[in-house]
Parts: sequence; C-alpha cells; structure tokens
Amino acid sequence: MAARQMLRTGFIVLLCVLPFGAACGNVTASGDGGGGGGGAGGVGGAGAGGSDAAIEMAPLTADAACDQYAQAFCGALQSCTPVLIPFYYGTLANCVDRAKLQCMTDQMSPGITRTPDDLATCANDAASASCADLIAGQLPASCANKPGTVANGASCGSSWQCASTHCEMSSSGSASSCGTCAVRQPVNGSCTVDEGCTSGLVCANGKCAMPVGVGTGCSNNVPCRGDLYCDKTTQVCSTHVGANASCASDANACDLASGYACNPSTQVCNTVGVGQGGDPCGLINGALTICTELDACSGATLTKAGVCASPAQDGTACDDNQHCVPPATCVNHLCRLPSASSCS
Repeated sequence: MAARQMLRTGFIVLLCVLPFGAACGNVTASGDGGGGGGGAGGVGGAGAGGSDAAIEMAPLTADAACDQYAQAFCGALQSCTPVLIPFYYGTLANCVDRAKLQCMTDQMSPGITRTPDDLATCANDAASASCADLIAGQLPASCANKPGTVANGASCGSSWQCASTHCEMSSSGSASSCGTCAVRQPVNGSCTVDEGCTSGLVCANGKCAMPVGVGTGCSNNVPCRGDLYCDKTTQVCSTHVGANASCASDANACDLASGYACNPSTQVCNTVGVGQGGDPCGLINGALTICTELDACSGATLTKAGVCASPAQDGTACDDNQHCVPPATCVNHLCRLPSASSCS
C-alpha cells in the first residue's frame, strides 16, 4: 500500500541517524564534578590546602549511548515526521523503549565495530542537518553504517556486522530472521532495499538508481529524492503539498510526513489522525484516520467508520491485518525481535 510505503521510507531514513537540534543534546560521557580539599576529610588531608583531585571521565557505555540515542531519535521523528510516533509506536515513551532495544541489539551483535563514541559523533554531526536532508537520505558521513568484521556470504542479523555494511535479509514470510552479508550494488544492480545499493543510491523497481531532484523527470525506474514525490500527471519530481491543497490528480501529493493525507471524499489534503487498537478509523466527521502500523480498519466505508485492529505484540501471530511494532518483524507469521547472535 502506498501510504505504508511512504511512512516506512521516512522511518527507515531517520532510523539511520541520530537526531538534531533541540531534541538532541550531545551524547557525552559524564562523571561527578567532585569538590576539592580543605578541611577535615578533604582531599588535601586534615587542615591541608590540597588541590582538586583530577577526575578521570568514565567511558561512555553502550547502555548510556543507546538511551540517549533513543531519546534523540524519537525527538527527531516527532520534529520532522510527527505522524510517525503514533503510527509506529503509539506514544513517545514506547518509541524510546523500542528504539533503545534496537540500538542495544545492534550494539551487542558479533562483529560490530561501531562504538558508543561513534554514536556521539553522529549525533553531533547531525545537529546541523535539515529535516528535508535527513528524510531524503542525505546523512552525515559519520552516521553511515560502519564496516563490521563478518565477511560476505556469511550469516548475519544486522548490517552493522558486515564488512560490506549490508545484511541481505531473507524474504518476507521466511522462517528465519537471519540474512547474508552481501556487497552493495552500483547503478542498475539488483536490490530489494535501499541499503543494498551503494551509498547515495536507492532501490527503485528492483534496481539501484540515483534519486533526482525537484523539476526533474521521474518514473518507476527514475526515483525522486525521498522528500519529493513523482507527480503522476507531469512525471516530474515535485514538492509535497499541505493542508487544503488538491490531491485529485495524485494522492501522493499530500505531505504525509507532516501529517497530511488525501481525503478520498473531498480529494484535498487534510490532517490525518492515527487510531490505536480499538479506536475508530476511516472517515470520521469528514477527517481521515488511519490505524497504527496501517493495521486493518475493520468495517470502514466511505460513509461509515471502522475499528482499528491492535498491533501484533512480540511473540504473537502477525499477518496483513496486524503488523508488528518495530524493531520486531513478522517472521513465519510470528512477531520476532532481531537477534543477530542467533545468526552466527
């Protein structure tokens, strides 16, 4: 479904970077700012006027870095693509919990060379990036996947393990959540996901391609930058439109990342709501409400609201109507969390 693909694209791009601006403080090591000597019991001894003791800063731990990463990542989603927080996680708190889980899972993967300090560097370098650049996939170099130690052809559960920086995962519906380290492909190389292509390229219609900018001709084989859309009428990359703009010729015109979707009854871009499990969905008083994870909206018609299915939880059954909450994926019809250690 187009709406799910658009949301998924924004999510994948932002997942690769630490956020920026007010939502993201620098990820640094910290320690007590201890006091100096002086009176009884002071560092300088009783009655001595000793100098302050040098305090060695503790190294940044994976837990601390991932916690701050998760706070920053979810802050970026809320700032740049506000619809993604309720869509993928329901609440900001759940986003933080799930993003930290993903970060820690990757960080504990065999063969990973990324360090907690690498996370901090990415955060600092991303501080000056714009939302448009991040959504379009134009990331600071320090935020790119760092080569791991697992060779091409070997089993993997995370791209951070691979020397090639890409783990080609098993096909959807497979009984395994493991993949194989594989070389990233050049222009016209075969691909299944953007990450399977050389940095800067995207996967379009099964082939790696260079995305093009606004005003440039586009097609299924010539994709637009991630922050643009290919206008069906003009076949030219165009900027998304916002509230009350017409979407009669192309529903993709609406700026879904900013929370606008094409209302099927009026064919104008309206603010889109996100319903959780059990909430009403569809057209409600003329406004469109989609379900979290784009789960099924049972019973909805153009004149009648439906009810959102609940997202599938970790370890429970999943299908086309009930999707898993990231970072879990539907593997052999069960929501499974990533576990790179089981793929070695």
